[in-house]
Amino acid sequence: MREENQLKIICRIIENYRLDKPLSRYLKEFYKTHPQMGSRDRRLASGFVYNYFRIGKALQDVRMIERLTIANFLCSTETHPLLSYCLEKFSLINGEVMKSSLQEKISEIRNHYEQFNPEKIFPFAEHLSDRINKKKFIESFLQQPGLWIRIRNGFREKVLDEFVEKKILFEVDDHHPLSLSLVNSTSLEKTDAFLKGYFEIQDWSSQQMIRYIQPKPNETWWDACAGSGGKSLMMMDAEPTVTILASDSRASMLKNMEERFNKAGTKNHKTIHLDLSKPISDSQLPFTGFDTILADVPCSGSGTWARTPEWLLMFDEKSLIHYVTLQRNIIKNLSGSLEKDKRLVFITCSVFTEENEKNVAWIPANTALTLLDTAYMEGWAKGADSMFVATFIKQ
Repeated sequence: MREENQLKIICRIIENYRLDKPLSRYLKEFYKTHPQMGSRDRRLASGFVYNYFRIGKALQDVRMIERLTIANFLCSTETHPLLSYCLEKFSLINGEVMKSSLQEKISEIRNHYEQFNPEKIFPFAEHLSDRINKKKFIESFLQQPGLWIRIRNGFREKVLDEFVEKKILFEVDDHHPLSLSLVNSTSLEKTDAFLKGYFEIQDWSSQQMIRYIQPKPNETWWDACAGSGGKSLMMMDAEPTVTILASDSRASMLKNMEERFNKAGTKNHKTIHLDLSKPISDSQLPFTGFDTILADVPCSGSGTWARTPEWLLMFDEKSLIHYVTLQRNIIKNLSGSLEKDKRLVFITCSVFTEENEKNVAWIPANTALTLLDTAYMEGWAKGADSMFVATFIKQ
């Protein structure tokens, strides 16, 4: 029976996954060794497996196949043959409730599993910021965030025309005409617009950071933890006259960054390999005199876990100490390279108090930086990640 064979493969994937690498990488490796699986089977398996991890530590006391069924009932908005098969064979849940509201589906689960507690979906609530709506945040894990792109200035019509021509479904953000949301599984790498650098793949919350970055004409910026350079590219699109120093401690990220910069045709930038967890001197930098330093620091990534739900089981709370210490060292080291009355923009993709509010309190007490303002980007309302930003000024 087709459904039975599909289910066997999905269970094998879950049983063999050791939570020792990103789920996306593990699935890619699994499919490479199982070339008989077509694209439709791979999408189905991936969806079922991701949904299994979306319910975090809820119902860990029930057998795997039953938990898999419940998770996919809770996370799916429409039924399909495999889910119907699982509901009939491995649960007492009424499949007719599938299109009901989330709360009705939760009630249906509780009718048969009294131990089901939605709060166990996100098992780190004690670290969650008081500024985050706990209920909505937890519920956001039950849906895959969308794929967001930022169209570069001057290329909107070309991008939209190609998407319409190739029947690529998209939605334009009501308040940001260059920001588009697409179905997460959309393949963009072979579109002309992507190959020519007309847009960047960048999450909605990350795009909103331009409101706090606010580059001005002829300013000099240091994107200190630049990663693959998404925010640097966004700054240069917003203000082409800005000069940027982009650094990262990972050589692979610097290579990716240079490739993106070259495709975008940017000129006013330098890249440098730099470990900011250690004290730095101006002599290590190709230039100084920064108007603002942008520090999108390494963090738990807890605001992105709806996109990578395996972290609900992978994350070790003890590692928070490591991240907080690293973040504080980075900011302390960076503050020495900032002149008086110049800004530092601190960003995390975390929703944890330790990495955000507690760091914001620590920084002015231990550096010459004074806090100006803070904000959360509550991405779940947009099908996006969640982020935190704080702006400081050097006194």
